[in-house]
Amino acid sequence: MGVRGCRRLAQTRDGYLWAATLDGLVRFDGLRLVVFDKATTPGLTTNRFCALFEAADGTLWIGTEDRGVVRYRAGTFESFGPEAGLPDAWVWNVRARDDGAVMEFT
Repeated sequence: MGVRGCRRLAQTRDGYLWAATLDGLVRFDGLRLVVFDKATTPGLTTNRFCALFEAADGTLWIGTEDRGVVRYRAGTFESFGPEAGLPDAWVWNVRARDDGAVMEFT
């Protein structure tokens, strides 16, 4: 495995700054840091985050080092791994295809 491509930052259109780390997902609102991890956040199955991408509809997609991809939408996290059809559990890049659909790369 390794950490190639991990530890990324993204600012979402709602103004939050997000950090993907290998020990949780961090959200900063300008005053407070909030850490989301598998011990405290329903829907997360890992603490090892590698990629961040905000889709056109405002959904935040988060790639993980060991569990696939996580979708954050309307305040809820939902995880998708190889059992959901992903080719690999390591998602280090997420981007939009030309047709607007989300595509993840491992």
